[in-house]
Amino acid sequence: MPQAVSDHDQPKPRAADGRHGLVALAILAMYVVLALGTVSVWEWQHDEGYTMDITVARPGQLRNGGDGVPSMGWPDAPVPVTDLYDYLGGEHVQTFDEVTEGLASKTNLTPPGYFVLLHLWVRLTGLQGLGVHVLGVLIGIASLLAMRRLTAQMLPVPWAPETAMALMAAAPWFLVVEAYLRAYGLALCAMLWTTVAVLSWAQSGCNLSKGERRWPVLFILGSLVGLWSLYHYAFVTAWQGLLLLWLAYRHASAQRGRRLTIVALVGALIVMGTLPLLTMLFGHMAEAGDRTHWADLRRFPPEWPFMLLQLVRRFSLAAARLTALGDGLILGLGLTALVTYPCVVLGLLRHVAGEGRDEAPRRLARAAWWSLPLLPALIVLADILRGTGNVFVTKYVFFLLPVLVLAVTAGIFGPRRVLTRALLGVAWGLLMLIASVAVLVYRNDEPSRLENVAQHLATFDSPQHWVVVSSLSPGFLPQFVMTMREAGVSQVKLTYARDASLEHVIHQARSVHGVTRLTLVNYDLGPAAGELAVKNAWFFRVPQNFKNTVRAAGWKLITVTPGAPTDRSNNTGKPLHLFMRTSADSFHGPQ
Repeated sequence: MPQAVSDHDQPKPRAADGRHGLVALAILAMYVVLALGTVSVWEWQHDEGYTMDITVARPGQLRNGGDGVPSMGWPDAPVPVTDLYDYLGGEHVQTFDEVTEGLASKTNLTPPGYFVLLHLWVRLTGLQGLGVHVLGVLIGIASLLAMRRLTAQMLPVPWAPETAMALMAAAPWFLVVEAYLRAYGLALCAMLWTTVAVLSWAQSGCNLSKGERRWPVLFILGSLVGLWSLYHYAFVTAWQGLLLLWLAYRHASAQRGRRLTIVALVGALIVMGTLPLLTMLFGHMAEAGDRTHWADLRRFPPEWPFMLLQLVRRFSLAAARLTALGDGLILGLGLTALVTYPCVVLGLLRHVAGEGRDEAPRRLARAAWWSLPLLPALIVLADILRGTGNVFVTKYVFFLLPVLVLAVTAGIFGPRRVLTRALLGVAWGLLMLIASVAVLVYRNDEPSRLENVAQHLATFDSPQHWVVVSSLSPGFLPQFVMTMREAGVSQVKLTYARDASLEHVIHQARSVHGVTRLTLVNYDLGPAAGELAVKNAWFFRVPQNFKNTVRAAGWKLITVTPGAPTDRSNNTGKPLHLFMRTSADSFHGPQ
């Protein structure tokens, strides 16, 4: 016989529905405030430089035209920095053909979907101010709405959907991934809505009746968005496809064949929609197959538990661990998890195998809960076969954040006592919120290394001042140029040069009348280690031949450490200020 439904599981009256809606709106408002605060102190990172390289700027395309007006791309001869400000206003973004051409490169290991979307968005907003990040904020809002709907399906308990929604809205990793100009936030949103579609469609019987066609359509379109945005989304589609097949198989034998056929046809449509990606995918796999990314799971099985804990910490605290409260937050996370762990286990058991087992929604939720381990298992299997360790990198296992939030929410609503639930919810909610606010406060206290360079340029702002930027990719320059604009730099001229052309630039500056000051910035996005050390010999030391060239050209070489006080004197001779190891670090503030 069906088990009795407890009081707190009774259907909600309309007044309660109204309260839930108001709370959901308040949570969305909190998220928008936190998200805008996050992007206001955000500095673009290594991968985002390549995003800009494809979406906005391509190497060697911005040159001095015959009419003196810069064409598209970045400069290989000095141009007024104000021209670059106009360029970043959105009027000179790539054409669609140029975007697709850039996406064909094997060095870009991502499908084209997000880049095309961002390309269209930048045409409307440009790259100035917060406009380029508003797209991520909108995707984040859609993700939170999907999280609320999914929680209502997985944990059909009053206030559980709003609790899960609030936890994710305050999670530092969620705020960062939506600000990050890559496809991971879009893939997370697609995953949430397609899971909602799977459970809703299965509840209606996996048929194609007129009132339920929206669910298979949403599943198909959402899956295509995810697959065209991120190759790793294939693991999500595989999990959802297997779950759908299982739910269709469980129907009465008289309908089983028909519903399995319908699910198979839906899967075939998704496969057909991704066929154009296969050529690009195989090329990217060949490119990535020659090197191990992050870790080899075949070599470090004893370290897996520790790496899993690190993964949970990054999802829970993200960049907050680097703030002044970092150690305290990590300790708080450990204590909160230790105290609430029994409740999480009991809550999961209750919702996975407990009450309401004869109700159709509960049966669907239970099947989804039991199938969830298949998601990371598929990536672990792929990692072992290919010798990679993507399962321990948050951006490649983006779907684990909702799973973590669902598990914690199940733990919060496991106990019967309302007071116990409230204490558990407040503990986790405060932990996430303090972590997010700590990032905003701490990272806005001091200028970053990039801002230090911009302040130096503002100090010596004149038309006779040339700025030479050496970087791995011209796509890294938008953040640099916009930081100059924020610092009020308006008169200098800027040149982009790779290592091989730096000496040519120095000789060129000697021959141009009126140039009295040079600043060379050795600039890259992201961490100053690993790949940068190999690809950019300038990042750690100044080659001796360059020093000889500088002296022979009559310049006085002054090496500056980013963050050190700027020499504001006029300097005797012709000064060449050299900024070494200048990089962004996600957020403004101490590095």
